[in-house]
Amino acid sequence: SPRGSSCAIPISAQAISTLGPPLDVVVLGMGSDGHTASFFPDATRLAELLDPANAAPLATVEAPSAGETRLTMTLPPLASAGYLALHIEGDEKRRVIDDVLAGKASPPISAVLGAAKSDVQIYWAP
Repeated sequence: SPRGSSCAIPISAQAISTLGPPLDVVVLGMGSDGHTASFFPDATRLAELLDPANAAPLATVEAPSAGETRLTMTLPPLASAGYLALHIEGDEKRRVIDDVLAGKASPPISAVLGAAKSDVQIYWAP
């Protein structure tokens, strides 16, 4: 569909719903600001994206730090995955995830880790 078309989300949501929850495997990355799955700390709809009761499987994301409008899955389908992995690279991201795991920071990745229905497997590469 053309960029900015209002039909993009219903078509995508329908396609995602045919997969049926829960997803078997989800592999996420993480930015040095703790964003994941386009859940940016400065996203205008962050609370909606991270709402465990959100019934919409997909949503658009607008955040100044993203630089463009994005389409992402909301928290519920990601958190319900049978296997959820987080892949991070570098010392800076390692410090961020260590702070999150120690309860010292609460960026968006904290919400994902806290809502996950299975143990999140974290893979770090220096």
